[in-house]
Amino acid sequence: MYHCGLRLGEAIHLKPGHIDASRGVIRIVGAKGGRDREIPVPRNSSSGCAPSEAPPQS
Repeated sequence: MYHCGLRLGEAIHLKPGHIDASRGVIRIVGAKGGRDREIPVPRNSSSGCAPSEAPPQS
């Protein structure tokens, strides 16, 4: 998330549904001034936005 330039309040209120990995953007709802905005996700960061799987138990 650091690479995206999110403000602290935006990061705290971010929900999984706000991430559009297919378009490579994060939708910020109610940003500064109460406006919505979309910010691009750098290519090298998009893999960190995908849901992770639990490691196999041995």
